[in-house]
Amino acid sequence: INETSQKLLARILKGESWIDVRSIKLIERTVVPVIKVSTKDTRVRVLQLDISFDAPAHNGLAAIGMVSGVLQDYPAVRPLVLVLKQFLLDRGLSTSYTGGLSSYCLFLMVTRYLQEQPPITWGDCGSLLMGFLDFYGNTFDPRS
Repeated sequence: INETSQKLLARILKGESWIDVRSIKLIERTVVPVIKVSTKDTRVRVLQLDISFDAPAHNGLAAIGMVSGVLQDYPAVRPLVLVLKQFLLDRGLSTSYTGGLSSYCLFLMVTRYLQEQPPITWGDCGSLLMGFLDFYGNTFDPRS
């Protein structure tokens, strides 16, 4: 049997005491295959992990510098993304492979929106959130 590295790791993770075995999902039919797992419930919290493997289409490590720079240049990105991630999670739209938006896509959308806003408005996250929702809900044309 020719077992992929992802399948081998998923099988090994099933034997780890800190992993919730029911949470292990192997997503192979994507550009970058991912293993999704959650830790067991502890007094602190459950952590959800996405484990990916280096591949020609994997640019995650290269994106770290860009993301760090954006978070420094646009401090309003972080709170907006966190609120929107919860909004999408509550509606079952937080994973791209099931038709939702990935965290990285959401990060890029928020960043692009903030680049069009005057810096003086960055302190009012409520107005920025409403503006973001209005822009992508009513104004944005993906064809242009």
